[in-house]
Amino acid sequence: MTDVRSRETITPAMCACSSDDGKRMHIEFELPGVKMEDINLMMKEDSFCIRATRDDVEYHGDYDIFCPIDPDKTEAKYVNGLLSIEAPYREETKTGSRKIAIEGVSSSEEVKSSSKEEEKAAMPVSETCEEEEEVEARMC
Repeated sequence: MTDVRSRETITPAMCACSSDDGKRMHIEFELPGVKMEDINLMMKEDSFCIRATRDDVEYHGDYDIFCPIDPDKTEAKYVNGLLSIEAPYREETKTGSRKIAIEGVSSSEEVKSSSKEEEKAAMPVSETCEEEEEVEARMC
């Protein structure tokens, strides 16, 4: 048996794409020389992790998924060093979208400045800083 500390850790070769019908993600990993019982695949809705070992190599990869999948319906097959995974995309939630109220001043309302301080507060930061530098320069 090979000492675990002498194993080289590498990221396995991977290919991922959406199926032709757009209903699932197809993922393939090349894991040459690895026995099926030495593969650990963990899937979440938004990520997955793979670890696989053979005598001299440990394959390890963590991946994010931007279109959530259904890990409970995911299937994987391993044949001749190629791990193939079919992960169906999660069905849309029934709640759909929700309109969010936005607070603030309407663009049709006119904002009136009644004092020099309010005008200063409305200035872009760079102008405000320049004005303060001029005042400081006059004070010195």
